Amino acid sequence: MSIPVWLKDRWKEDNKDPTLPLQNSSNQKIVIGCNYHTTWQSNSQMRFVLTEVAGNRARLQTRISGKDFWTDLKDLIFIRSGYNIDKSKELRPNLKKK
Repeated sequence: MSIPVWLKDRWKEDNKDPTLPLQNSSNQKIVIGCNYHTTWQSNSQMRFVLTEVAGNRARLQTRISGKDFWTDLKDLIFIRSGYNIDKSKELRPNLKKK
């Protein structure tokens, strides 16, 4: 299964950063380009793409509405769908399984 082309090559490079944490403080996978929920979102159906990490901050974006915002890395909840797990393996192949 291949992932959407949207910044795929850039995400692969960003995920090679040795300072990028493997997990957040809630033991959730950190993979730039993967889909996440947040601990504070009001609608459980919403999902966001992690597009950047800077220190303990995470930049999230939506594809449909175009929202672009920052939140704390600790607020991310990795979506454990088969698609997202496959995507994480492709974008960050050295990530330990969790």
